[in-house]
Amino acid sequence: MSSTKLRLKSQKGTLGYDVYLRSKGGTHDVLVAENLGYDPLKKHSTKVKEGYMFRSPGIATEDWSGTLRSLGNTDGNFSITAEIAKDERRGGDRVTAWIKFAEREDAAMFAWTNVEVWQKWSDEQEKEAQEEAKQSKKRNIKATVDKDGNIQIKGKVTVKRLGL
Repeated sequence: MSSTKLRLKSQKGTLGYDVYLRSKGGTHDVLVAENLGYDPLKKHSTKVKEGYMFRSPGIATEDWSGTLRSLGNTDGNFSITAEIAKDERRGGDRVTAWIKFAEREDAAMFAWTNVEVWQKWSDEQEKEAQEEAKQSKKRNIKATVDKDGNIQIKGKVTVKRLGL
């Protein structure tokens, strides 16, 4: 499952700030918040390497507005990233986003205001999730149908014996 990195971009309009979620090649360009009275990405910094991390797997377009509105109340810097990938199980695209706050108070405020959409996350959990994704890619199951209509399935099966 290949993914495409996305970035948030704010633009000042006549009624306020509009925020777009865009890919570098322009294949994904969605308005996620409009007419905000402030620039929610003003304190966005790619230099936040350590801090308090949150993840939103499968964040919907309509959920971005509330998230961005809560970022206007932050005192410290934060870093937000997103990526889009094809979701084979549900069909269509799935956007996953990560945010990291430098300040503990900002992280606590964000957690309380966005509890429905975002979950507490860490660098260790992210590494585990990436390893699971790699393992799921390795699980190849091949099915073929011959001329008679018989189905032949080939795959690798691991059986674990649980203390018997």
